[in-house]
Amino acid sequence: MRNALLLAASIGLSGCAVVPPPAAAPAPIVIPAPPPPAPALLASDWRERPFALGRWSLVQKDAGSVAQFGPPGGPADFLVRCQTTSKSLHFSRAGSLPEGGVALMTLASTDTRRAYAATNSSEVPPQIRSETPASDPQLDSLAFSRGRILVSVAGADDLVIPSWPEFARIVEECRGSGKPVSPAFPQPSQSDAK
Repeated sequence: MRNALLLAASIGLSGCAVVPPPAAAPAPIVIPAPPPPAPALLASDWRERPFALGRWSLVQKDAGSVAQFGPPGGPADFLVRCQTTSKSLHFSRAGSLPEGGVALMTLASTDTRRAYAATNSSEVPPQIRSETPASDPQLDSLAFSRGRILVSVAGADDLVIPSWPEFARIVEECRGSGKPVSPAFPQPSQSDAK
């Protein structure tokens, strides 16, 4: 009888047992998209920045020779022009200052830097223009810079360009006899400057 009571009690208790509901399907795991890459930060030292895209070329104009740096077939980003009558070099950087604005154009070699007063030129496309006598010793520093030159104007992106022979040839022309230089041979698209 005792067994019968235990059997009855266990059957009764099994009727009272709570059966858990089936487990809900797990929520899908959502993996967030990675954030967009941060813009590349420019090295604080301009000598560590990559060169601007472009090449140097020599062009003969009515007023003298011009060394220009920029993308092939496009407008120049930077020009160096010899004004033979005044024995001066004119620098032009693509861009423009606010109307009537005056700024400084800083030209730096790997060892030295100098700022020149700059204004808008009347050229098309717009350019910011500066000049210096051909005897300026900073020109030697730029011509013999260790592979790179910085052109900086407030309000415009810095332009880091390779120091190729075209720049030195224009300086030599202005200091010398004033005879136009012959076009340079094509230069490599990369500098080995570090």
